[in-house]
Amino acid sequence: MTSARTCVPFLALSIAACATASEDLAVTATFDASAIGVVDDAGTTADAAPLPSIDSGSPPFVVDAGMPVAIEQPSYEEVFEQGLTRYVGSSQVQEKRLTTSGNINVHHFSADNRGPVCMKGSEFFVETKKGSSDTLMIFLQGGGVCLTEVCAATPDPILTLQLFSVSGLIGVGGLLDASTAKNPTRDFNVVNAPYCDGSLFSGDVDRMLADQDNGQSDMVFQRGLQNLTATLETAYRTFPNPPRIVLVGSSGGAYGVVAGTVMTRYFYPNTPLLVISDSGAPIVNGIDTGFITRALTEFQALEMVPHTCPECLANGHATEVLSWALRFDTNLTVAYMTHARDHVIGEFFMHTTADQFQAAVVGESERIIREFPGRAFRFVIPSARHTLAMGMDGVSPGLQGTFLGLAGSAGVGFVGPQVTSKELSTWSLGGMNETGRDDEGKTWIAYDWLRSLLTDPLHTPNVLQLQ
Repeated sequence: MTSARTCVPFLALSIAACATASEDLAVTATFDASAIGVVDDAGTTADAAPLPSIDSGSPPFVVDAGMPVAIEQPSYEEVFEQGLTRYVGSSQVQEKRLTTSGNINVHHFSADNRGPVCMKGSEFFVETKKGSSDTLMIFLQGGGVCLTEVCAATPDPILTLQLFSVSGLIGVGGLLDASTAKNPTRDFNVVNAPYCDGSLFSGDVDRMLADQDNGQSDMVFQRGLQNLTATLETAYRTFPNPPRIVLVGSSGGAYGVVAGTVMTRYFYPNTPLLVISDSGAPIVNGIDTGFITRALTEFQALEMVPHTCPECLANGHATEVLSWALRFDTNLTVAYMTHARDHVIGEFFMHTTADQFQAAVVGESERIIREFPGRAFRFVIPSARHTLAMGMDGVSPGLQGTFLGLAGSAGVGFVGPQVTSKELSTWSLGGMNETGRDDEGKTWIAYDWLRSLLTDPLHTPNVLQLQ
């Protein structure tokens, strides 16, 4: 499967559009909740290859199709047994070839036997780069989402280390910009996962969706779970013993960190883990509270929610999922970064008002930092801009709008009418040079705030500025 799409570099730093999906879905791949282990090349269930696991102290799990998992204490093992790790150790998620680009290794995967692949059939790959620090940063890139009710997603692996190594020359790249001393992650070992599945690194379904790109319904491959598994397999094989891990997700990838946190714990059960969610989870939709459940059901990913946490999705957000993990994983820290009135997430994708989105940002982040002081943090700043971690604040909003509008009218890098040239021209992306004030009135640059969080979390304040 190949793709002839191309993308201008600037557009690569945005969320792009795909097709408005039809309501008549022909699902060709499903997940049996009773399956435990991995799927072999013949499509049958096999025992997982020996890999790190967590000794939870709980009794053996018993999983019966359609029945809750029997468990005494909350544990990641519960979600492993529900199917999150079903591809771990399988041949599907092993790299097929390795290429290099300067100091970047590119690990290529095959879509054969339902292996990792991008939404429209182009090749999925993972990039790694050795730094001078032993700390490992795993970066889940963004690129929208493709559902029957809203579809705007990058169908190709656009946001790459190779791209950011060039864009860093003009001050673009954020946490992946190794050229600026301001960036506290510049020296980290890096595993970069481009986003191209349209299912928030969680889907496991191939299906027919209406595609306005050619006026026909086309097969789309929403194999986010395979892509995520391949990413963590690559990370563990390349960097097996980091003293600390920073898991970053931006936009679509910031929703991917929910499954990404649990998957990371399969490979690195005890390593101190800082999760940075940039412009995504835990905020979903508190007005249409069923949205999150519909999305996960459509992606065949609802089994990623622990059965022992029936309240995890009750209010329409993912806050309780993160809280569930924080309650028993004492080596986990979570930081949420966002613009208070993010137009792309709040108004475009969730169809809420700016006021409703801001209220959710404040309320949900307040809830989690109150329950976990010193382990949950927020950096919330004014405006309707989108994302910080990718570092687009060096380009003026006017120039961003012009480029995005032109790209939208040319249909470059995305498909479908969901995001029009007019809509794209209103989007503005932020970055790590933006500032916000803490409760004592001190102004923090995002880079400096993150540096403090990495080096002195006990004295790092929460930042909440709405105007």
